[in-house]
Amino acid sequence: MLSFDSLMSPATIDGSTIYFRKWHPDIHLPNNPPWRGFSNLVRWTKEDGIFHEQSFDFSFEDPRAFLFRGQTHLIFHNQKQMVLWNLIDGFVPLKPPSGFMRHDEKNWSPYQYPSNDLILVYSISPLVVLICDPIEGKIITELGEKKYRGLIGNARGGTPFLNGKALGHHVELRPTIGNDIRWYTPFAVELDIRNLSCILYPPFEFEQFRGHRIQFPTTLTENLVGGHIDDSFSFITSSLKEKDNAASFESA
Repeated sequence: MLSFDSLMSPATIDGSTIYFRKWHPDIHLPNNPPWRGFSNLVRWTKEDGIFHEQSFDFSFEDPRAFLFRGQTHLIFHNQKQMVLWNLIDGFVPLKPPSGFMRHDEKNWSPYQYPSNDLILVYSISPLVVLICDPIEGKIITELGEKKYRGLIGNARGGTPFLNGKALGHHVELRPTIGNDIRWYTPFAVELDIRNLSCILYPPFEFEQFRGHRIQFPTTLTENLVGGHIDDSFSFITSSLKEKDNAASFESA
């Protein structure tokens, strides 16, 4: 298992190039709450067995890496909107579906599918799937729920979908002395894109991180799973096991 201090939301296709969010809590941007701080992109590239770091100064939060038309793409949060980047050309802001108004657009999950269509899971609950124009960022087709009903339960997006499966994050308010605190734990989800049917499995904890308040998955490939823990460090591991059912993932 690889562990990266002070870096969040690892996004990778093969483990050789990894994109992270680096959080600077003491830097504040206009129109943002003080607790939000500023996050920028950090890229680690492996050469001759050694990772080399490169930092970029634009606003960059919670990336996901996925393959689209045979090329690596990133989708990430930038100043209240989602942005698509093919790592070569400029950024493409993605437009949210009509009738859906969120204060921040976050946690859209790419759905990797043998198609030329850019498919993004906008929401798991209610289920909303978008087919988008990768050049202009506009929506071509909206599938699933047709009007905003708010979040039902606490199932949020997480990793890209791979073979119809993904890891999301479950948000739960747990009472403490004087205040309630949010806990984030992974859950497995299966999505049949043809029939727009979705199965959500119960939340679980990564074995080696039991008891940590934030367990936020952002990477899922054939061989790797990754995410960040407690907003303080991130991990990528290849020790992924399947238990109980085909979609219940847990790290050993």
